[in-house]
Amino acid sequence: MSSTAPVRIMPRLFAALTLVLALFAPAVFALPASAAPEATPKVTVSKTTFVGDEEAKVTVTGTGFDPSLAVGARPPLAGKPSGAYVIFGAFKDSWRPSQGADSQNRKPIVEQKWAVLADDMAGIGGDNAGAIELTPEGNFTAELSVSKALLEAKLGSLTLDEVNAGIYTYAGSGASVASYETFTAITFEDSGSEDGEDGGSEDGGSDDGGEDGGSDDGEDGGAVIPPAMP
Repeated sequence: MSSTAPVRIMPRLFAALTLVLALFAPAVFALPASAAPEATPKVTVSKTTFVGDEEAKVTVTGTGFDPSLAVGARPPLAGKPSGAYVIFGAFKDSWRPSQGADSQNRKPIVEQKWAVLADDMAGIGGDNAGAIELTPEGNFTAELSVSKALLEAKLGSLTLDEVNAGIYTYAGSGASVASYETFTAITFEDSGSEDGEDGGSEDGGSDDGGEDGGSDDGEDGGAVIPPAMP
């Protein structure tokens, strides 16, 4: 009898294990994959402090500007990924489009680029209109000329004390995306003061930036330094 016991027990044990696997395997193997964390738009500026009459072309690097988040509300990119304006200017304290700021608060604009997907660069005017590529991963690189003299030439009746000089980004073609809105301050120092540290960055979350060329604050299409738009 003892020699036959294992023969009887093994099939029962095998059947029990099969039942357990049938009940619990779907739950184990069907566990939802963890969602990849969303990238946060971030901007890095190669030089942020200028002394006296110093002028330089600064490199603005953007990462995390997911193209699917910004969809144009007006031409030329209505209903399409509308990218981000990248601007050297001096805006009022309240400038963010996502907070309903008036477009007049996003002036003056000294120079503007527009980061859009490669297929849309020609549609907004190409290089002559300041088009730069926004990669599918949400990255861009822009170059902007910066100096105190260039800014003062655009101030009109404003003074530097009334506005905030810096590099701004925000969604193009009338889109409103709070995370696209960043501000990196540019500082102008007298010739006699010490040089401040160059380079700076700002994570998403600033007020508005330029806009679609040919409107009020820099915006879609237009010239290399397009007029501003709302």
